Amino acid sequence: MAFGVLILLAFLVPGAFPDIRVAIGNCSYYWSLYKETIPSDAYLGGVTPSGELFFIALVQLKLINEIFAGMLLEKTQTTRITSLGLTKEIKNDPFTVVNILRSQDPKAFKWVKTKSEDLALVSNLVNGGKVLGQDLYIGRIIKDGGSLLGKVFPHKFIYQGLYVPQEGVFAQFMEYEVLTFNCDYKRKGQLSEM
Repeated sequence: MAFGVLILLAFLVPGAFPDIRVAIGNCSYYWSLYKETIPSDAYLGGVTPSGELFFIALVQLKLINEIFAGMLLEKTQTTRITSLGLTKEIKNDPFTVVNILRSQDPKAFKWVKTKSEDLALVSNLVNGGKVLGQDLYIGRIIKDGGSLLGKVFPHKFIYQGLYVPQEGVFAQFMEYEVLTFNCDYKRKGQLSEM
């Protein structure tokens, strides 16, 4: 009986699982539990059209078994996501886990312009979760002097394209920028774009 309670607590308590690390060549990035302070090595996602600074979050909604990207807003300490057709602002709680994207190699990140039907041609995509058994990626659009970040579904899936939170609901885009991670800059001395 006690073992079952321990498993249930591990499932419900944010941070009960270790960081998610991805190493590619001689550099890496990782997702760690967001603890209401922005770590010094957090990767900056951008600025919203209304001027809010945001970082990239990976959100797990345990009750509906979905994991996907969101915008962790620095000022409000909340993460803006789209789920079930609505925009929501969330925090860590027993049913929601918010992780933040971190790296000692921020120059390895690059935003690549693509279309939904060409997504499979882009290499080194940063995994941005899983919905209905399908891998997702992290995308953004530039709009009104800022950017909006959200989840990218592969082409020819039930959903497809980029879904971002906008004015209380989601907006879908078939052309967008997708986040990649490539350590070649260390060999070539290249700089990536933000």
